[in-house]
Amino acid sequence: MATVESFVMEGSLVIGCLDASRQKLFYDDLISRRIGPQKAEHVNLSLGRFIPSVKPVLKETPRFKANQLFSVPLSALLEDDGSLRYKSAEHLRASLKLPPNARLGLIGTAQDRALEFFWTKSDIHDVWSRLAEFEFEFATSLSFSVWDAQPRYDQKFNPERNFLTHDLLLSHGITSIPFCFFSDYDSDHNDTVAWLKDRTDIQIVAIHAQLRDDTAAFKPVINKMKVLENDVRRPLQFLVVGASSAEKIDLTLEEFPNAIIVTDQPIFKAAFGQRTLPDLSHEVVDKRIGQAILAPRNIDTFEKYCTQPTLWNRAA
Repeated sequence: MATVESFVMEGSLVIGCLDASRQKLFYDDLISRRIGPQKAEHVNLSLGRFIPSVKPVLKETPRFKANQLFSVPLSALLEDDGSLRYKSAEHLRASLKLPPNARLGLIGTAQDRALEFFWTKSDIHDVWSRLAEFEFEFATSLSFSVWDAQPRYDQKFNPERNFLTHDLLLSHGITSIPFCFFSDYDSDHNDTVAWLKDRTDIQIVAIHAQLRDDTAAFKPVINKMKVLENDVRRPLQFLVVGASSAEKIDLTLEEFPNAIIVTDQPIFKAAFGQRTLPDLSHEVVDKRIGQAILAPRNIDTFEKYCTQPTLWNRAA
């Protein structure tokens, strides 16, 4: 909730509540970029139940399954100044140690500073068309932060910006999944519900699980997902980004059996010589077992965990 501290907060990464001219500058920019609602076409997506996220951390090139779908965070594509560091779809996949024709989705997550730089450059360098050239199977909208201690103006502004990027991606031929951030304000929740009710073509919604460090902190997120689906009054499929522990995945799949789990842990752990165990914990292995072997095996272990009902469906 907004506090005295958040009301007077200033800085390059917030708009704030005190400077009306700064608020107008940002809002005029947002208005100038708006386009009409675009069709999401989620019915054409086939995402499975688990999507491994990959960053350029591998030194070896694994032999992944032929039809494996991966995702990459936007942060891995950005230079410090917010520009795109890769020149082509092939260049991007090679840096990630993926096959040239690998299926790949984009998760629109990055630090707010990088997102601000990216946003500033987006209308100058036509980055949306550049993103389309990477041949992503899907992308989420951007994920400008919406957090409890943020200035209230930013709490209202950033969700609008995130939703706008959903339409911008779609307008450039990229199937987009909108990120939804939860708020303790009823008015914010109602705005999200109204936006989703107006867009009946949206069947999948992205949720950020990584912002909640432990299982107890994640439980309220699950409750808010249930409320959102109930208030929208149609079934939603949740793309849960950053749920990596067995506990978080169990909580998610108990309530939403068709949820899609996205995490970088299988490949990240493989990069540091660790094997994923059946309970999703990890152990260091003999150095002779390299990244090229560990990465596909770790992915298989996560995939099996997310698709075996006996592990999480206690109602069965």
